Formats: sequence, structure tokens, C-alpha cells
Amino acid sequence: MTWLQSQFNDYNKGVMFLNFGSPVPGVYGMSLEGFKPTESALLTLVEQVQFRQGNASRLALKVHGGYQFGCEGSSFQSVLAAFLIGASQYCWFTCSQGYYITDNIGWYPEYNYSLGPPIGDAVKVSDTYIREFASGTVAVFNASTGNGTVFWVDFYPTPNHFPLWLQNLLVKQHSIGINIFHVLQQTKQKSHLNAL
Repeated sequence: MTWLQSQFNDYNKGVMFLNFGSPVPGVYGMSLEGFKPTESALLTLVEQVQFRQGNASRLALKVHGGYQFGCEGSSFQSVLAAFLIGASQYCWFTCSQGYYITDNIGWYPEYNYSLGPPIGDAVKVSDTYIREFASGTVAVFNASTGNGTVFWVDFYPTPNHFPLWLQNLLVKQHSIGINIFHVLQQTKQKSHLNAL
């Protein structure tokens, strides 16, 4: 794989992507196909983000959602929120109903809304993940229900405009929230113990 990637590099042809599986030497991109609004999918994304911590050029991630639930209404909102909870630099998102990315994939209005870089890692409070962005946008994802929402600053100009439950969650995240990378570590430990 390293040799093949060097051939791409020599001819300025781009990055070789791995569609499924774990990262291997010489492959600098990965596609998470069939990404859905579940805690398991979210933690898989976070695990891949963690793999390249400290070296952002190691692995670009394309997250492809929409297979199971579609790309409209609350289904789209939930999969986009889950993505934003776990994404980092060099991650990008696309949504289509089927397996293939085609020319007719829609450009969703959300792609034009204000986001900015994340202020920090996502935090889990009870069953709900929350992540704030520099613009003032906040992504929320409930791991129990699979429902997610992005509260775009374009529509909620200040935290006072957020629903009361979200205002309370924003306060709680600083006192009782668990960092998403710690959630991943706890999940791996629990899985390891169950396998014994």
C-alpha cells in the first residue's frame, strides 16, 4: 500500500482511501460508509479521529450517512448531529440514500450555516452528547434515542434563544460531563471484559 500511495503522490493523483476496515500503512484516507445516528457509529468515528491525533495528515475521514434512515428531516438532522459530535479536522460528511455517491446528491441548506471549529471535544451528560462550536452553534445527540439536533447560530443567535433543556445541559456539561474520548475508553474496556 505504501508503494501504491507513493505512485499517487509522484503523479499528484491524490490520496488512497480505504473503504472499510482498520487503517493500514500507506493509506491516508478512510470512508465510514453507512454512518448512522447510533452511539456505536459515533464511537467508531471518534476511534478513527483518535487514531490520527497528533498527526492530522495521517488519515482523512469521509463519513457517508443516510443509508438506513434517509437524508431528509429528522433523519438528516440526527446523522449530521452525530457526525458533528465526533468529527475533527480533515473529516467531511455527505448524505445519500444509497450506497453510491452520485452527481445528484443534494446540497443541504445546513452546509451553508455558520459552524466554525469546535471549542473542544464533545461531552456526554447522562445519555446526551453535546459539542459547542466557535460560531455559537451547538450539536446535541441522544445516544438512547438516536435523535440529534444542531442548534445553528443562524437561528439561535445567543444561548438565551436555546430551549431551556439545552441551556441546562450547557451548564451541566462542565460539572458532570464525561469527555467523549473517555466514553470510548470505557466502552472498549467494557467490551474487553465481556469478551473474557
